[in-house]
This record gives sequence, C-alpha cells and structure tokens, in this order.
Amino acid sequence: MILSKEISYDDVLNEWMLAERYKLGDEPTIEALEKMRPALIKPLRELAVRWYQAEIEDEAAFNRLRMVRWSDWEECTGGTFNITDVPANLYRNPDHQKDVLAKKAELERAGRFASKVILFGGSEDAPTIIEGNHRMAAYKLYGDERGYSFLPLQVILGISPESHTLSLCQDYKTE
Repeated sequence: MILSKEISYDDVLNEWMLAERYKLGDEPTIEALEKMRPALIKPLRELAVRWYQAEIEDEAAFNRLRMVRWSDWEECTGGTFNITDVPANLYRNPDHQKDVLAKKAELERAGRFASKVILFGGSEDAPTIIEGNHRMAAYKLYGDERGYSFLPLQVILGISPESHTLSLCQDYKTE
C-alpha cells in the first residue's frame, strides 16, 4: 500500500456518500449516512485517525485485505474474513453473491468503479474494508479470472493506533 496524501475526515465522508448515493438518494447528508452506518461513522469520528489517499499497488497487497467483521461476510469468507477466501465461499450468502456478481458485471463494462473503497486499520499492511466490500469482492473475482489489470487501485485508508477499539475490525462476528 502506497500512501499518497493526507486528507480530512470530511473528504472521507464525501467519498462515502458518493458510494452510498444509491441508498441515500440524490441529496445525501452526513446525518443520513450516520443513521445508515451507526457502527462506523460516529466511532471513526471519535478515534485518532489519519486519513490518506492511497494506492493498492499489486496483487500481494490486494490479497492482504480483510472484509468487515459482520456475520454475513463471515459466511462469504468461510470464517476467515480474508478477501482471498471470497471466491470459494461467496455462494454461502445468495444475497451477497447476487450483489457481487452484479458489481463484477459493472466492472467488466467500465474497467473500474467511480467511487473509492474505504479501508481502515492500525497500519497499511492488512487493513479492513469498511466501505466497498461488494466492489472489492468483485475486483477479487475479476482479478482471479482475468488478471489484476485494475491495479494500481486508488483507495482511501484510515490508520489509527486505536483501530483495535473498532469492533468491526476485531474478531467478533456481529454488528
């Protein structure tokens, strides 16, 4: 992972609202985003986090990514939460499978997604995907089938020495 430049939390929220526009409507607000993602937005505001525009430079860095620790992604990874285990386990959650395959078809048409995925962790070594799990799973399926031509991939990365306090990045399974 290569860190490009530091950005503000407001920049992160603006990117997040862009990604969630299909759920939030044409005039997304931070308040609506906080209501939709209460387990993430408020806790991230309260932690000491440095946010960066970053780049996943190669397949090895991509394959170190972790899925958010929600029970439905536990199914999709066979309990490991490693992105590398999504292709073999995605069928375990038909709703996610449908969404990921639709995202993969979109990726095949466009070559990349318009909004950036948001990652979070204690370092850039193996962060958790906190926004964009379906898109990253689609990238994984695409990469395994056709090669990782979408790399380098622009993302947003939050780094915090307090990352262990955010339950969705820990070893517990429910939201």
